[in-house]
Amino acid sequence: MRFPASAHPLSQGPPPSAGQLPSADEVSGVLREILSDPDFATFEPPPWRRLLGWVWDTLNNAWDWLRRLMGEDGSGAAEIVVVLVALAALVVMARLAAAHAPKFLASRVEGEPATQPQAPLTALEWFGTASTRAGRGELRPAATALYQGFLLSLDQRGVLSYHKSKTPGDYAREVARGRAAGRSATAFLDSFQDFSFGLDEPTPTRYAVLATAAREAGCPTDTAETGARAEPATEPEAR
Repeated sequence: MRFPASAHPLSQGPPPSAGQLPSADEVSGVLREILSDPDFATFEPPPWRRLLGWVWDTLNNAWDWLRRLMGEDGSGAAEIVVVLVALAALVVMARLAAAHAPKFLASRVEGEPATQPQAPLTALEWFGTASTRAGRGELRPAATALYQGFLLSLDQRGVLSYHKSKTPGDYAREVARGRAAGRSATAFLDSFQDFSFGLDEPTPTRYAVLATAAREAGCPTDTAETGARAEPATEPEAR
């Protein structure tokens, strides 16, 4: 169920039907698209380190298997096996080093970033992400980042209770029960659904209006609007 704010200019025009409301999975899908951006790539150990870990685990498993096979009183036989396992390990390590050393040295020469940026956690970080994506012309992901910052901002103020399983319609019903930011917050939620999941193509002008609606609901969206202003409008001028 949608809660239109008919008095707000952003809600003009017929609202989408109930079947058009985005689900939590749709919103989560756009969030995953944002987090798949290289800016939010997580750190992965280099291949040589993963390879060494695999070799070490394999040797440990082989040693445990031999000990179980021979029993605890294998004495002399166990010592021989230890030597053989150590030699085999050295051979394997030498072959792996010879095979992968050139790639490792090349990666060291090119240099690797010491740290990787983390995914946004706060409302301000999401607003910054919205600005970045809007500046690239990626308006739907920018709107979803703006929506995420809007939710966290209102959650901090006690206007709503954020949970990743909730849909925009759930938040609209929750906001309608309160008085703090009822009409302006509902107007933003309606506009976000039309912008991100409607049939009309997103434009920088429409995104700027959406960011203004978030600001009117009490969100510090100045950084989110900067990116939209930096992107030149692509709509033809009205004649």
